[in-house]
Amino acid sequence: MPIKHSKTSDVADAGIPANWVKPSDWNDEHELTGLLAALDTIGVQPNTVPFIDGASGGATFLISAFVRSLMNSATATAFLALLGAAALNSPAFTGTPTAPTPAGSDNSQTLATTAFVQARIAALVAGSPGLLDTLNELAAALGNDPNFATTMTNALALKAPLNSPALTGTPTAPTVAGSTDSTTKIATTAFVQACILALAAVARTGAYSDLSGKPTLGTAAALDVGATANKVVQLDGSAKLPAVDGSQLTNVPATITSMTSSLGADVAMSVTNTYYDGPSIAQGSVGKWEVCAVVTVTNTAAATEINWKLWDGTTVIASGSAPITASGARQTISTGVHPINTPAGNLRISLRDIATSTSKMEFNRSGSGKDCTISATRIG
Repeated sequence: MPIKHSKTSDVADAGIPANWVKPSDWNDEHELTGLLAALDTIGVQPNTVPFIDGASGGATFLISAFVRSLMNSATATAFLALLGAAALNSPAFTGTPTAPTPAGSDNSQTLATTAFVQARIAALVAGSPGLLDTLNELAAALGNDPNFATTMTNALALKAPLNSPALTGTPTAPTVAGSTDSTTKIATTAFVQACILALAAVARTGAYSDLSGKPTLGTAAALDVGATANKVVQLDGSAKLPAVDGSQLTNVPATITSMTSSLGADVAMSVTNTYYDGPSIAQGSVGKWEVCAVVTVTNTAAATEINWKLWDGTTVIASGSAPITASGARQTISTGVHPINTPAGNLRISLRDIATSTSKMEFNRSGSGKDCTISATRIG
């Protein structure tokens, strides 16, 4: 396919004006090379597109009517319509479009396939029973109540707590069977009545005649009441025993002796941790005695602790300690009643201050002169 100029000139070289440029080979054919030379080897064919093949030669391929219509599309919309393709912006798919299914944990703008949705629903349901695996079924189970939590809270407020319920009205409970249950179950009135009916008749009536298994009484039970021989002694109208002969009784003292002694002055406890005697009784060393004491003690300078002992000079009968909580505070010590046989010496109470030297026993703090007193009674 030689290339020529489209115009020629009949003017000879020598006749060209001086200001014209016209080579002598103006009308000769030009030589083609490269791409044009390769394409020059193919002929003109309708509905084809030229291209360079693998051998660097010229070739053509046929353009179908569909491709030609695509190439003739005036807009992108018309082009996509011919392709049957969806637009990137708001595509309207038809048929059954598919896409890759994302991972179950995906939380992005990736398309969710039906497989992804079903997997997430299955994870949400997590093995719920068939009647509770949809939102509608769950709503029905909750009574279609949009305020279910409030409704339940209000309903529970009307119920008794498990811990220490304060029931009102006429509460009821199942009645435990039988009458021998001895557990923490609730006892109804019916259970109580059954237990009462199961009691022996004597427990209900109190009558001696209803008592079963009565003891066999000795002959004395059939004897008359009186204070003479072969009589049963009975208390009189004042709940006192009548006068009887007590010569056969043993271990009874001829007389009951009671003795009391009180301090006549305060006793200063001026040496730390040293016992000082309070009131004492010279009761002798014979017999069995019961003894008790009451002592009022104070400290004029500090808090301290007082030890006390009730004794006979040798044997301690009882002992203890009592605090004085502050300067000027007082403590009343009461020993209680304690027995002793054949005391070795005078019965007494002795006190010591274990920390200071400013405590004292007060004999007349109350004004009656008996604030430090010991009492003893011979009982045998």
